[in-house]
Amino acid sequence: MAGLGDHAFSHEHFAPIGRRALIPLITRNKTAPTDSSGNTPDPNNIQGDIIYLFSKFTEAFVFFRIGDVPLFRKALSSFKPTHGKIHIENLHTIRSVKAARSGEIVPLAQQQIAFSRAGLNLLGLKDKTGDARFDTFCMRDNKDMLGDRMDWDKIFDKPNSDPIKGTANVDEGAIHGVASIAASDFETGEKAVENFKLLFDGAIEHVEVIRGKERPGEMRGHEHFGYLDGVSQPAIRCGLNQRQTQVDPGVIITGYEGDPVPKRPGWAKDGTFMVFRKLEQDVLGFQDYLNRNGPRWREFVPPVPLEPGTTLSDEQGTQLWGARIVGRWPSGAPLAKCPVFDDPAMGQDENRRNDFDYSVPGVTGLSDKYCPFKSHTRKMNPRKLGPYLSRKFIESSSIIRAG
Repeated sequence: MAGLGDHAFSHEHFAPIGRRALIPLITRNKTAPTDSSGNTPDPNNIQGDIIYLFSKFTEAFVFFRIGDVPLFRKALSSFKPTHGKIHIENLHTIRSVKAARSGEIVPLAQQQIAFSRAGLNLLGLKDKTGDARFDTFCMRDNKDMLGDRMDWDKIFDKPNSDPIKGTANVDEGAIHGVASIAASDFETGEKAVENFKLLFDGAIEHVEVIRGKERPGEMRGHEHFGYLDGVSQPAIRCGLNQRQTQVDPGVIITGYEGDPVPKRPGWAKDGTFMVFRKLEQDVLGFQDYLNRNGPRWREFVPPVPLEPGTTLSDEQGTQLWGARIVGRWPSGAPLAKCPVFDDPAMGQDENRRNDFDYSVPGVTGLSDKYCPFKSHTRKMNPRKLGPYLSRKFIESSSIIRAG
């Protein structure tokens, strides 16, 4: 498997696209690599956002209940999810347009579909998936366990939730499925949403569409606190970026090495488990918190050698305080490599910004000299905790964020 595809060629070929969290591994013939061992997922049978992440400027999530099962089955047979191979072909097209520097936008809509436990039951797929939480609980059942104190949208606020026994198999108030539609622009996305509704007309009911879009201008690619987003995603071994956290295929895609459930139903292979959550960010409150603490920079600046006489302005202290909370600077540069000042060039370099762990030269064992243990990125992916936890154990908890 080690010889599958060409990493250097893949990065060089897709470079004109610009920033992408995951770069597909392709051969010099510009095709996805094949593997006779059976342990490399086939992109022809995997929805593209799962394995490569859709290119998107806007995205719509179309939640629904199934009202007419026979009619839904008929419509579903005509629904064409954008599988991995098609997505690679679309990336080739985007790459060609970008390389030509014409400024043209490739009008593109890509789509996939997912079902809840109740939706699968309704379609006759009642076998247990092997995931006890999915097979037993709706997220609403676990609202208190999640520490979520917010009011939920009506469509997600399932009645009679049960945190003990779970209500995943109770149909009343359940969402049966969701189609996610990613597009290059709002008009193209809306047309694809309407086409989906038209295809399933009469088969689905209680349709609710939740829309999102990229931030514009200089903030494109940044989340609302201002930090470059999607910088580090887990990459399937022998399939994607070398510098990302590498995981066995089964960590992300069911039915392969790394899947914690040794035997799932045949229909579950090449799938994954999707979680949809709406999170609220208090941008003004966060920035006010940074501004109030930035002037205290002498109390938290890492003890690293600086040029004689070097001091930080209040603004630089504010940025450092934020970086120590997040674990990266707004540019995407990791605090572990840039403990005092941002390095925008590193933040734009897809290799350097992920080629690190939290070890400190000359220090034995774990250290928070450069990056606090409690920083967001370090808690989400500690990268290296030997000899306390194995790398495989850390990898097993990886998820892909594709919203």
